[in-house]
Amino acid sequence: QIPSGHTWQFSFWAAFGTFVGIFTITSIDKVYRTEMPYEGVEPPKNPTNPAPFYLIVLINSMAAVSAMLFSAFTSPLVQPRNIIVGHAVAGTVALCIDFLSNPRFTSDGAGCCLPHENIFTCCNNHLEAEGFVPRWITTPLAPSLSIAIMAKLGVVHPPACAAAVIYLEGDHEIQNMGWLYIVQPVLFDCTILIIVSVVINNLSKDRSYPLFW
Repeated sequence: QIPSGHTWQFSFWAAFGTFVGIFTITSIDKVYRTEMPYEGVEPPKNPTNPAPFYLIVLINSMAAVSAMLFSAFTSPLVQPRNIIVGHAVAGTVALCIDFLSNPRFTSDGAGCCLPHENIFTCCNNHLEAEGFVPRWITTPLAPSLSIAIMAKLGVVHPPACAAAVIYLEGDHEIQNMGWLYIVQPVLFDCTILIIVSVVINNLSKDRSYPLFW
């Protein structure tokens, strides 16, 4: 049976919560990008002292996490345990798989890119450089392995698979973060959204979050 639509009150809280959750993250991202001094937008003059990477806060998949937290807050898929562990699993899988497809880690591509450069455009003298496994294979492999591990552990959280793809297909600002990507932006954003969800979803007598931790 096709489910009926929700009430206007439900729709309001879903929209309000989603907005506040993402607004909190974008506000922090704005501060990081405008108030904190960054270097290295252009290649550094001294190749032995590469410029630092950007500290990314917002990734696109968090919009799906936020929307689910406020429109499907009773689902087991969006409880804190699923969100945190699911994203940790997906991020770890993406980072591990990156070693197979990133030319920076192969003998052909090693040394052709500085840490601040885009690995897919900087290897002008190593156009044949390629990872052990082509990117078009490892990109779908990451969410596939991630969801399998999440299912086995009982922490299925579909938006986490998007975080894995974002890393593998992301630009150099994201990929240069390496293992820090799992901590920030991924788990950092998840923690913020969970906190916002606990506050807003419990403001209404018709809502309660979380069902379990």
